[in-house]
Amino acid sequence: MAGVGRGRQAAAVVAKVADAEVVAKVTEAEEEEEEYGDDLVAYFEDPPTEAEARLLTRWMFPSKVGGRPAWLVPRFLPSAVSASSSVGGVTAPAPSGGDCPDLGCRTCGRPLRFLLQMYASQGSLNPDAFHRTLMLFVCTSCQPNEVRIFRSQLNWENEFYGGERPDPTMIGARLRKTNNADPELDPLLCSSCGLPRDARGAEAEAEAEAEAE
Repeated sequence: MAGVGRGRQAAAVVAKVADAEVVAKVTEAEEEEEEYGDDLVAYFEDPPTEAEARLLTRWMFPSKVGGRPAWLVPRFLPSAVSASSSVGGVTAPAPSGGDCPDLGCRTCGRPLRFLLQMYASQGSLNPDAFHRTLMLFVCTSCQPNEVRIFRSQLNWENEFYGGERPDPTMIGARLRKTNNADPELDPLLCSSCGLPRDARGAEAEAEAEAEAE
């Protein structure tokens, strides 16, 4: 019986140690939450420098998580929820189902959010998809989350990019000189999130910018 008693005492000690470790981990997580806030943002590696972040552009064919989408083809973009449906900073749900825009959730009608993109060239296996980008969007308003993937692709010979390997030094210098401007894409995109705008949304934003000036 003494051996059983010692065994129970040892088990109790182990349980107390385990409980203490759990409490310590919870306390550490709470401290991290207080320090960094509630934003669900993470990096798989060290955060990019300003120069590195500037190169997350379509001319460098990036694979990345979050931020603004780097659209491969600066035309024929997916349709978005109209900016004109926003009132007082709140976006009204778009029609769901078949009438929903490409970047609208078919369940709740709200705008999808950009999650990640991957550059997945087919190289010589498929000349029509020498340049190929897969872009993942998700609805954060629904459970389960609706997910949608868009694919853009181009031949090796195309009107947007040359056949040479992109030069980060040259591209970075050009972007610094133009303040990261993209004359082909900028008129088509929301200036804050980088998602496509419809014609009414583009006109409304241009008028707002003109009034601010």
